[in-house]
Amino acid sequence: MSAACAELWDVAENVTTTRLAYIEAAAALAMAERLERVSADTARVGREVLDQLWTVMDVIELDVALMASAAHLARDHGLRGYDATHCAAAVAINGDEVVAASGDARLVSA
Repeated sequence: MSAACAELWDVAENVTTTRLAYIEAAAALAMAERLERVSADTARVGREVLDQLWTVMDVIELDVALMASAAHLARDHGLRGYDATHCAAAVAINGDEVVAASGDARLVSA
């Protein structure tokens, strides 16, 4: 986790994400292990940390409204499907104290 992500996590009152984030994180860990960027032990620890962090997150499920919003965002902003889903979720919970964070400039811009 980057220092910026750790700081956001530490100061957040709530951390909210879509169910897809778990799949993406698990897939990224598996890919890193396959490409030998991390050891099997490091990947295992990463999966354990993911499971621990997941228990304290508020999870947004993909329903019909979120799906439709994500489809429009994908078309209008050239987003990939998962990115559009995360963007639609951020739009759905938007408020004065919501901070959306991503390393993807196109996603943040949308």
